[in-house]
Amino acid sequence: MMRDYVKEKVLARGKRVSIGIDVHKESWQVTVSSEGEELFNGRIPGDYLALRKLLHRFVDCQIRVAYEAGPQG
Repeated sequence: MMRDYVKEKVLARGKRVSIGIDVHKESWQVTVSSEGEELFNGRIPGDYLALRKLLHRFVDCQIRVAYEAGPQG
């Protein structure tokens, strides 16, 4: 069972945020960092709505995203 990965708290407002995603069929491993600090590291469901919900925590940030592409990406 996946933990509740999204809370209402907005993180890192106004900062540069880097997001790395390891994409799998059913879930994605996501790590978010800013200024050398890990803000989030966890597994989310493998769909856009779950990612959008996580990204909402980083409102007003400059976001850079990279993902590990496999045969499905």
